[in-house]
Amino acid sequence: MKRYIFFCFLFSISVIAEPSAIKKLVKTADNKKLGYELKWKQLLGYNTDSILFNKSYVKSAKFFLAKDGRTNPVAELNKTIHAYFAPLPKDQNDHPQCRFPARYIWLEKQLGIASYPHPKPNCKSYNEFRNNEISESISLLYVGGYFSNPSSFYGHLLLKFNESTPLYLNTTVNYGAIVPPNESPVMYITKGIMGGYDSTYSDQRFYRYNHNYVEDDLRDIWEYKLNLTSYQRELLTAHTWEMLGEFYTYYFFRDNCAYRIAKLVELVIEDAIIPKYTPW
Repeated sequence: MKRYIFFCFLFSISVIAEPSAIKKLVKTADNKKLGYELKWKQLLGYNTDSILFNKSYVKSAKFFLAKDGRTNPVAELNKTIHAYFAPLPKDQNDHPQCRFPARYIWLEKQLGIASYPHPKPNCKSYNEFRNNEISESISLLYVGGYFSNPSSFYGHLLLKFNESTPLYLNTTVNYGAIVPPNESPVMYITKGIMGGYDSTYSDQRFYRYNHNYVEDDLRDIWEYKLNLTSYQRELLTAHTWEMLGEFYTYYFFRDNCAYRIAKLVELVIEDAIIPKYTPW
């Protein structure tokens, strides 16, 4: 009986302490104005290149925890803090800490969330994506142009996470339009230029891209290893995971593979890659 009362006492303390911790974290975030920080907006996929377009490029409703998260970064930040203290669901991969690990990493650095008692989910899917380790390095891959396909005339960009696995098994991330099969060339060009396609990030093992581009198309691939710290590599890996499968609008001359890969990398460096306030 005493043991039962003791456990009930501990449970009551945790129930009281949790809202108190959330309230303190939200207040600290508000005082620091974290919801307006550039890095936070980048994590949410906001257009940081324009002073007029204060909205996330991400079209998927499930990417946002707040109802107005796509247009209100402060509301999304507050909702994210609350969500990290939510009980573990049956499938722990669905917990916000597993769905949005980059937000957690960034908020931990800003607020020290890890020092407050909260659930610790087993993020199996995310850990499988990163092979249960921080990448030894991250490479930008440039695939040479392909004259047989006008849309690839300027080449293509990929992001490769160099892990302890063999080279051909390294996780590699692509960005591209979702084009229906048997699309006519006229529709392909028109919709590609005018924003008629959804687009998304996807991941495959490196050998698949090597087969498609090098062995089949006889194109060259240049690899550039990025000079990143361990924290930068961890944050970039987590952010890439968050963005996989989310939908955007594809524009061949603006919101293309180069733009979206650059947006991933911009999160972890201080210099802007994309020119600001330009219409192209």
